[in-house]
Amino acid sequence: MAGRSRPEEAVIASPHNPRIQAWARLKMPRERRRSGRFLVEGPHLVAEALHDPGLEAVLVAADRAEAPPLRFIVEAVEALRAAGRPISLVRLGAAAVRRLAETETPQGIFAVVRLPSPEGAWSAIVDRAPFILILDGVSDPGNVGTLLRSADAFGAGGVIVGPGSADPWSGKVLRSAQGAHFHLPIYALSPDGSGGAAFPAGAEDPSGAVGISEADESEAASVRAAASGFTAALEALRRRGVQILATHPRDGIDIEAVRPAGRFALVIGNEARGVSPAALRLSDQNVRIMQWGRAESLNAAVAGSILLYVLGRHRARFLSGGGMGR
Repeated sequence: MAGRSRPEEAVIASPHNPRIQAWARLKMPRERRRSGRFLVEGPHLVAEALHDPGLEAVLVAADRAEAPPLRFIVEAVEALRAAGRPISLVRLGAAAVRRLAETETPQGIFAVVRLPSPEGAWSAIVDRAPFILILDGVSDPGNVGTLLRSADAFGAGGVIVGPGSADPWSGKVLRSAQGAHFHLPIYALSPDGSGGAAFPAGAEDPSGAVGISEADESEAASVRAAASGFTAALEALRRRGVQILATHPRDGIDIEAVRPAGRFALVIGNEARGVSPAALRLSDQNVRIMQWGRAESLNAAVAGSILLYVLGRHRARFLSGGGMGR
C-alpha cells in the first residue's frame, strides 16, 4: 500500500534472538507473573488486543504481513502508532514464528500485552460488578477458557480465578476464551493465595493440616495460604452484600427457581471434586441443573455455561423492567 509506513526494524529471523527468547518465555506461567506480560496468538486475539491499553508489541510473520487478514491488522497498528500509541511492530522470520507459536499451524501473528493491574481488577469486580463468576479449582484450561467466554457472553461483570484453577493467561485458555480477557476484569489468585491486591486480615485457615512431615511442610503451607486467600476473597464479597451461589449436584435448588436479589456471584467447582468446602461454607444458596436423561453429570464448562445463561437471562429481564419472574 503506497505511503504506508514500514515497521521500525529489520526482520528478526533467528529463534535465538534475545527478544524472541524473552517473548517465548511468556508461554510459561512463572515468566508471565515475573514480567507482568502475556502473549496472544492468532489474528482474532491480536485484533481484540488492539483495543487494550496494555498492548506493547505486535509481531507478524514477514512473509504474510501484506496479505489479508494480517495486512488489516498491520494497517491498524500503524494507524495507532501514528496517533501516538507506543506499540512496537516487529516482522519475524519463519523460524522465529515457530519458536513463539503454541499452535500446530501458526497463523503468523502475535501480540505482547501487559497483564492488567490486579488492584484495578479486584476493585472493578468486588466493589462494582453486579454479576461475578468465581472459578474454584477449575483445572482444565479448555474449561476455564470456555467459562470465561460464556461469562462474557451472558453479562458477567468480572471473574475471580481461585487457586487450583488453570492459569487464565495461558495460551490454551486465551484461545478458548476468544477475546473475553479483553472485555472482562479477571482477578487471578496465585498459588500462594495472593493476587496482588490486599485481602482482609483475619481470614480463616480452613486446611486443618496436622501431623505433616518436614518434607511436606512447605507444600502444606502453600495449600493453607491458597485456601485462606480464597476464603478471604469470598468473605470480602459477602461483606459488600454479594450473594454467593455455589454449584452442588445434589444439595442445591433448581437454577430456574433462583431469583438473586442485588449483586451475586456464581461459584463453579473442580471437575472431579466440585466446589471446595470453604466455598460451600460461605454459600448463601447452593444451586443445580435439573437433568432428565441418563448422563451422570455435565462437565464443568457445559454446566457453568448453562448456569451463566440462566442467571444472565434473569438479570437481563430484571434490568429491562420485567422483574425476576419468568
